[in-house]
Amino acid sequence: ERTSGRSNQPARNQLNLQQQAITLETQVIFLFLQLEELFYLLRLMEKPNLPGMEKSPWATLSDEQSVMLLEITGRALLSRGLIGLDEDRQLRVDPALHAMLNACVHPEQMLILAYQQGEKRDQAWYYGVKEFAVEQTLAGRWIYQFTIAAEINWGWDSVEVLLQSCPENVAEVSFTLDEAVFEEARQLVDKDLPAAVQLLTEQGAVEPEELAEA
Repeated sequence: ERTSGRSNQPARNQLNLQQQAITLETQVIFLFLQLEELFYLLRLMEKPNLPGMEKSPWATLSDEQSVMLLEITGRALLSRGLIGLDEDRQLRVDPALHAMLNACVHPEQMLILAYQQGEKRDQAWYYGVKEFAVEQTLAGRWIYQFTIAAEINWGWDSVEVLLQSCPENVAEVSFTLDEAVFEEARQLVDKDLPAAVQLLTEQGAVEPEELAEA
C-alpha cells in the first residue's frame, strides 16, 4: 500500500520543484506547462523538442511579437519558481525540473501511446530513467501535464480503457521498430517530414504519417 508524504530533508530520489523537497518514493508530482513555457525551458537548456510537441509558438510571429512573448513567458516561469538566476545572474532552470526534462529528452526507456477513433484522438508519452519515470499527456490545447513518480504504470490503465471502448470487429495491428531507426525518424521530423515518413514506411511501420507526427 502506498502512502503520501513529504520530507524536509534532501534525499537521493527527490524532486525539489519550487523549493519543495518531495520524496518520489512516496509522492507523485503533477506539473503543468503551457506550450510556450516548454519551448522556453528546452531552449534555455539547449535541448531539442520533446516527441509530440507542436511547432514553435513563435513560428508565425514577427520579431517584435516573439520578443514580447519570450519576455512574458520568462516572467511567468520566474513567478512560478521554475527558473531563477544563478550566482552569475544568468537564467537557469530549476535543478529538479532540469532533471525531469533531461529524462524526457534522453530517456533510458520510452513508450508512446497514440489512439484514434473517429474524431477522438489521445496520446501519451512515457519516459523512464533509473531514479524516476515521467508521464506526459495533453491536459488541454497547448497545455502539457507531466506526472513524475518513482514508478508509473506506463499507460496500462489507459490501454485497458481504450480496449474496452474499441469496436469488436477492429483487427489487431502490431509491428516493431528498431530504436535507432525510430530515433533517426524523430530527428528527421522537424527537418523533413516526408523523409521521416518514407523511412518509417520502408521499415514496415503501420500508418507512418500518424507515427511521424506523434
